[in-house]
Amino acid sequence: MKMGQCKSKVDDTASSVSDEPLAATGESWQYAVSNGVRTADAYAVENNPNATFIGNDVQASLVKQYEGEYLLTIVNKGEGRISYAQLRPLFDVNESSDELDDESQLWEVTVAKYNGQKF
Repeated sequence: MKMGQCKSKVDDTASSVSDEPLAATGESWQYAVSNGVRTADAYAVENNPNATFIGNDVQASLVKQYEGEYLLTIVNKGEGRISYAQLRPLFDVNESSDELDDESQLWEVTVAKYNGQKF
């Protein structure tokens, strides 16, 4: 499945020290992020088909929460619509992503919204 231009970054501003997780530094990280986008899109197809996460302006960020956990946030903005998903990793972000199987489920959707409405 073609994902388009997915911009990915790590935001660890909740930490006083930059400690990017090892998973985000591996050569396979882009595939792990792509897996998250596909997971969010599959969730949307089942729960709100108006929301989509495959497109040309997909933004994905691994965000460190105040409790020290990382979550993947995905935003896809389109004409008159915004799809948002927050996903929890089902793998250890402190291990290399190079050994992850991007064909398996790597993420779990914890929050999904379409134009600000949860679904």
